[in-house]
Amino acid sequence: MVEKRQDVVHMLFVQRGEMWELILTTSDGQEHAGEPFAASGREGFTQLEQVLFRIGAMGYKPKDTPYDRVNERRYSFDVIPI
Repeated sequence: MVEKRQDVVHMLFVQRGEMWELILTTSDGQEHAGEPFAASGREGFTQLEQVLFRIGAMGYKPKDTPYDRVNERRYSFDVIPI
């Protein structure tokens, strides 16, 4: 189950081994640990696609998407609700 929050303004994803860790920043400036999730080993499913999928599942979209950085281990996004 993907957690749903209505006050998130920033998401930081860091891949550590086989897991993505997530830090959510809310509109009041507080940081909250998000629900970690497994990094996919599927061929053709980039790291960027993995985190974009999770952002969408949480009800958000990034303000900017770094399409030139598809296989990073760290992504930082300012987000808005969809």
